[in-house]
This record gives sequence, C-alpha cells and structure tokens, in this order.
Amino acid sequence: AARRQLVKTQVLPHDLAASFWYESTTRTLVVGSYKANESQDPSVVDGSNRRISYSLDDLDRSTRSATFPSAVMAMKTLFFSKNSAAVETLPTFSVGALREVEAREVENERHELLLSLETFDSTKMEKLIKKADAENAVVLPTEIFLVNLYGSVYCVELGSLGSGQGIGLTKLDREAGCIHVRHHNFEALKGYNTIDVESTISVGVIDNLLCIFSKKAETTYFLDVADI
Repeated sequence: AARRQLVKTQVLPHDLAASFWYESTTRTLVVGSYKANESQDPSVVDGSNRRISYSLDDLDRSTRSATFPSAVMAMKTLFFSKNSAAVETLPTFSVGALREVEAREVENERHELLLSLETFDSTKMEKLIKKADAENAVVLPTEIFLVNLYGSVYCVELGSLGSGQGIGLTKLDREAGCIHVRHHNFEALKGYNTIDVESTISVGVIDNLLCIFSKKAETTYFLDVADI
C-alpha cells in the first residue's frame, strides 16, 4: 500500500532557468532562460541548431531596422503525459526579440550621464547609453503568460513589438510538432513600461477569449485568437 502512495519524480536537464509557466489541462510546461540576442532576427532554433525563420505581417519597415534588446528569453516546451513517463518537446523559440530600443529623448538624463562620465569621450558615452537602453527593453517573466484557447496552448508576450504596442502569440502545436508565431499590433499597450505591465496588467481567459486586464486604464480588452 505504501508503494502505491509514492510520488513519481522525473529530473530533466536544462540550462539556467529564469522562470517557468505551466498549463494544467494539457500538461504543458514552458521554461524560459535568458540568452544574448546575438542574431537580432525573427527566428527560432530547433534541436539541431537549425534556424527557422517566420514571417511577421504586422511588423513594419521601421521596426525591422530598429535596435533590439541585448537579451531575449529562450523558451523550451515540455509536454507531459498522464499515462507515460515520456516527455515530448518542441523547437526552442525566443520571446522579447522584437522589442524596439528607443533612443533617450530626455536631455536631463543625458546631462546627468555626461556628468558622471566626464572622463569618457562622447563615443563611449553613446555606447553606454545604448547599452542601458537595450538592457531596459529586455522582456520580463511577468510579461509572459501561458493560456489555453480553443484547446490549444499559447505563449502570450505583452509588448512584443516596437515600443510596447504588440502582442506576441506563439501556438504550441503538439500534434504537428511545431510552433506557430504571430505578432499583433495592439495600440492600447503602447507607452506601458515594464513597471506598468508588472503592476497594472494581467492576462486571463474567459470563454476562449484572451482577456487583458488593465488597472491603469480601468479597462478589460477581449481578443479572439481566431480573428487575429
């Protein structure tokens, strides 16, 4: 009797993880790890380190030529089974790669930085400013959600495009063994910084509709992934 009450434990190797998300209905676990944003292109890498590119219908030319964050979140998907110890995986994909790093426009900030770096030349100062901006644009775990819509699991990234006006939807297709990536322009999110998103925005699901709750705007937005 005691043996039947034992808890089954499975240990899987993984890189240093920053956070994880779990969808209980489909037994889906997604683990995120930060990595350098070296390629700065919209693509994913499969298990054989082959790069798989995807199209972005809502991404305009200005975003394509923009400066992107210094780091992205590499997402590893694990599917667990109720009746088997086998674990299925999908190609690793990245979130946070298309957030545009905005140039600083506040002169007071530049002046304060110049005073603190008065021994540096202007070129070094600009490089440090760009580095700081790139780090500030890095996606946070609180901007990523895992939801079940119409029986499929989606990884949702808030603020995925430009200066925060995008929603990234990555469908984790277990049957096909692949992912489907879409980015949707959503102007209601534009202007939110990472602090705003962390403290005033949350995501949920009601009747298969993606719900974005904005405490700051005192508004709830309903999106149907079938229409995006």
